Amino acid sequence: CWDAEIQTCYGWLECVGIADRACFDLNAHSEATKVDLLYREALDTPIETEVLQLTKAAGVATMKAFKKAGKGVKEWLEKLPEEQLKAIADEVKAGGKATRTVDLPDGTTESCTFLPEHVVCETQKVKVSTTTFMPGVVEPSFGIDRILFATLEHSYYCRPKEADSEEKQTRGVLAFPAIIAPYKITILPQDQRICRDDKYEEILGLIRKRVTALGHTCTVDDSNATLGKRYSRNDELGIPFACTVDFDSLKDDCVTLRERDSMAQVRLPVKEVGQIIHELCGCRKTWVDVCNAYPKV
Repeated sequence: CWDAEIQTCYGWLECVGIADRACFDLNAHSEATKVDLLYREALDTPIETEVLQLTKAAGVATMKAFKKAGKGVKEWLEKLPEEQLKAIADEVKAGGKATRTVDLPDGTTESCTFLPEHVVCETQKVKVSTTTFMPGVVEPSFGIDRILFATLEHSYYCRPKEADSEEKQTRGVLAFPAIIAPYKITILPQDQRICRDDKYEEILGLIRKRVTALGHTCTVDDSNATLGKRYSRNDELGIPFACTVDFDSLKDDCVTLRERDSMAQVRLPVKEVGQIIHELCGCRKTWVDVCNAYPKV
């Protein structure tokens, strides 16, 4: 057994427990339900092996001797590992009899005394074409709450203030990788006046339709806050990209795309936003690739 730990502000915390149960659970289940759970694997080349088995005469003698329980006792003897069967036969040969507690198919046990005629064995050559074994079980246990907490903590940081900045409020950033961020992009009109233009609705609908069609989620932040504050607000929500619609967008059908961590911006056509977001979130492109392909703002 071993554990996986993750480092947090509280120190190292266990987040995954791995228990090697071997074949204990399946053996116990098989015994309780009387169901064969052995795995059988076909051998590429059959092999011949010698096995120690009860003779047919010994099986008949056992069933007669133990009457109603005879069939169960016979099956118990036949299922014994070769070493245990040989031990009983040797004990009977030396002392004339051997007593064992037998587990019967109905779940009861019975003390049985075996005589020489009950344990007559013979060695036979058997061709084996399959191998059987009870599979081992590895049981992992994940602490989802701790993993989620650590993911949030590891992703969160405070953006350094500029030397001449007079801001008192710290700007937090939830730096989720784009591939796991719940929302991939936020759409921001630069000004409230833009929201009242029919062209803005057309641009907004085109971006949202394309992004959604490619399986991603987006939000729209058209509040009265300044553009900078809206950038910061969405950075703290973990949204990796922001698309700004400005007055020039109403004329040239181009928008500004901003990356959260670097705060770098590029200018690109509206119709290409959805595909670029799709490739960035799918790790097919990096932000450096985008910056090299489009003019920076």
